[in-house]
Amino acid sequence: MIFSAAAIQGMKDTLQTSEVERFSVAEFKQRFGLSRKFAIPLLEHLDSTGATRRIGDLRQVVRRRG
Repeated sequence: MIFSAAAIQGMKDTLQTSEVERFSVAEFKQRFGLSRKFAIPLLEHLDSTGATRRIGDLRQVVRRRG
């Protein structure tokens, strides 16, 4: 799958500025209007780049310092 860098950065920015600390796949899908087919690869990418961290069935937003 290919996603634009701007779209991924927009998701990261939205997560960073939200007050949500942890969220489920279902909440991520709903927030960004995605199907599971697209949500899972995006979440895996966010995990691998350090924007989120998987904790069981939830994802935790990793806040930037500074």
